[in-house]
Amino acid sequence: MTWNLTTTHKTCTYALVGIALAALVIANATNLFVNGLFLVLGLVSWFWEPPRIRWEQVAPLWMPLTVGVLVLLVLGTVALKANPLDASLYLLLYLTLAKLFQRERPEDYNQATALSFLVLAATTVYTSDILFGLLFALYVILGVMNFTLYHLRVQVRSHPKAAGQSRLFGPRVMMALFWVAVVTFLMSVGLFFLFPRVGLGFFGRGAGQQEASQGFNDQVNVGDHGRLNQDTRVVMRVEFPEGRPPQIMPLYWRGVSFDRYDGTAWLRTQMDGQLKSAQDQVVELRSPPEGTALIRQDIYLEPSPHLVLFALNPAYRVKLPETVQGLRVQVGNLGEPQDRARIIRQWGRSVYQTRTGDVYYNYGGDVGYQYSAWSRPIFPSANDLRRVDWNLTRQRVQQQWPNEVYLQLPPDFNPKIRELTEEITRTAPTEFDQVQAIQDYLTQNFTYTTDLPNPGDEPPLDAFLFTHQRGHCEYFATAMTVMLRSIGIPARLVNGYLGGRWNQYDQYLAVQAANAHSWVEVPFAGYNWVTFDPTPAGALPQIGGWWSDLADALRFRWNKYVLEYNLDTQMEGVKSVQSWLTPPANRQVQSSDWQTWWRQNGLRVGVVILLTGASGVWGYGHRGRVFRGRDGLGLVLLVGGTGWVAQPLLETWGTALGGGAPALAYVLARYLRWGQAQASVPAISRLYLQLRDELAQQGLPITPEMGPMAVLLMVRASDLPARDVAAQVLETYMNVRFGGQSLSRSEFRSYQQQVQYLLQQWQSRQKQKVTH
Repeated sequence: MTWNLTTTHKTCTYALVGIALAALVIANATNLFVNGLFLVLGLVSWFWEPPRIRWEQVAPLWMPLTVGVLVLLVLGTVALKANPLDASLYLLLYLTLAKLFQRERPEDYNQATALSFLVLAATTVYTSDILFGLLFALYVILGVMNFTLYHLRVQVRSHPKAAGQSRLFGPRVMMALFWVAVVTFLMSVGLFFLFPRVGLGFFGRGAGQQEASQGFNDQVNVGDHGRLNQDTRVVMRVEFPEGRPPQIMPLYWRGVSFDRYDGTAWLRTQMDGQLKSAQDQVVELRSPPEGTALIRQDIYLEPSPHLVLFALNPAYRVKLPETVQGLRVQVGNLGEPQDRARIIRQWGRSVYQTRTGDVYYNYGGDVGYQYSAWSRPIFPSANDLRRVDWNLTRQRVQQQWPNEVYLQLPPDFNPKIRELTEEITRTAPTEFDQVQAIQDYLTQNFTYTTDLPNPGDEPPLDAFLFTHQRGHCEYFATAMTVMLRSIGIPARLVNGYLGGRWNQYDQYLAVQAANAHSWVEVPFAGYNWVTFDPTPAGALPQIGGWWSDLADALRFRWNKYVLEYNLDTQMEGVKSVQSWLTPPANRQVQSSDWQTWWRQNGLRVGVVILLTGASGVWGYGHRGRVFRGRDGLGLVLLVGGTGWVAQPLLETWGTALGGGAPALAYVLARYLRWGQAQASVPAISRLYLQLRDELAQQGLPITPEMGPMAVLLMVRASDLPARDVAAQVLETYMNVRFGGQSLSRSEFRSYQQQVQYLLQQWQSRQKQKVTH
């Protein structure tokens, strides 16, 4: 089976352009009309070549057409006030199409490839999803093959004698080019991870997905109604370096708090605070109690316009990301615009902490953010809270928050709410019991729903308490806060996230937009603000399955080790290597007792050894054969399976080592020669060409297009001296060149001597003919 070199190069070039177009589609960088028009014109350009058209006739049309398109894009951008980046992308698309319609020389294919790469690079502004990464990997592999084909076409053009035979290629050559491209790509990936990092890069993570969180909001409007969709999009991922927390759902990821309720919406009026500067990237938010063991959370936020640092409450310190840029910090609605601008100018590598404990940052507003937080959630017992001196609590709240900020009630407050609250708390002996009674009343008598009823002409809170008695978490938290305030207990509403879904594939907590939640905080002297949640248990179901966990784990690794690969991540990998290289006696593996460890992992070790040995036997059995596509598929499955079996042995590095062992055994057994060194195929090919040229000099009608089999048949039918030796030489060449046979150095020397003997015999015969 043979392929035409020009057609193969053309197919690869169009495939690269198609990959660039596919990247645009998944990024939503262009609309459906532009994508369809590009696809249709691209298909038309495939047939736009001689003999259907003549290049010299259509060449004069391209210059005025290009100028017209450029002028149209400039005028459209100015008139519509469009983004110049979009206009630049459209110009790249036009130039790519124009070059596809002008494929006269190999260089034109090369220029079309370069333009398609620019289109692919421009797509990174619009998306950086893992699917784009897969397309980019395919583009790189195919691009290496394409440039090789371009080089071959140039060489064929430079050597007309070889054009006839070199124009035909088969799957074997393309498979060899494919594996060369794969190896090149893997080496590039290795250099990417090994090259020293100094930070997050010049642009940080500016290519991140710029989607705002639909669950969490720094504004609460209780009067909204209608069905709320369950948004499973992951908005935050949390790693726990000290190990998985014992329980997932009680984790309250605190965001912002609200103090003023106007009857339909909650507002934040206590936004004054202070800048807290980082020392060695660490910002101290408050001093932890002595002897308190803090929980570290490595948090990866998806892009959000709110720019709030979430953490378990209370958070005592945060570590900002390592970066070469200074950090700016978002101040929210801090007064007038000129005041915000003044504060922002003063902020360097800092965070802004309000008096209410909310923490803000600013790092561009449309990018993701990575940081660490140290917290210790406080869950005092009921007896501890009952013993709290409430006179002291009220005194401290009044000192810190004058004007009864956390006792404010809406202007249209319904006295029936106070009457209901007093009825509920009539038998409660302490303030804590009153708080608990209100929480229990709402939890046990009201229904959680995402299908919010229309309050009609009633105030939203009145409709919730006295008419519908169902709503989502913001209704529950609002009701409890207002009810507490109506009987003189300070309280505030808090927005954030609750719990998350544990990802078993990569050991982290995935917090979805659907985990957005509201709850209540009440002050208790000695315990600061204590969390109470009146929303019924089970109101936030776990959404997703193993397939979504696996997809998110891959996306998280893509973000962490590619998009956000920085010095911290690189040092984490170095520490993993160091930990693996440390003798087992000096590190805590799964057990310090090797017998226990062997009982736990002996079967896996045995399977890895067995598969590695089988790989060696398989490779040895294929010595001298052509490496085919099914061999590559089998090797990939074997390597992947062994890596999966070995992964638990040495955690992350077990996958690499487990998969690398059978691959190495296969390669060594199949290709490494333990005896005499082997002669190369190019050396034998050069001898064959010498022999073929001499046969043509002897008068045989041999042309460059003929293959070695045709030459062999002519030799057998000729009257040349030593034609049996020549036939044997040609058969040996075909076995080595196409059959995978190998020759040792001594066998090659013998082969070389046979060729020299034939050349001498035939040249001597030719001289005798000339003499006579």
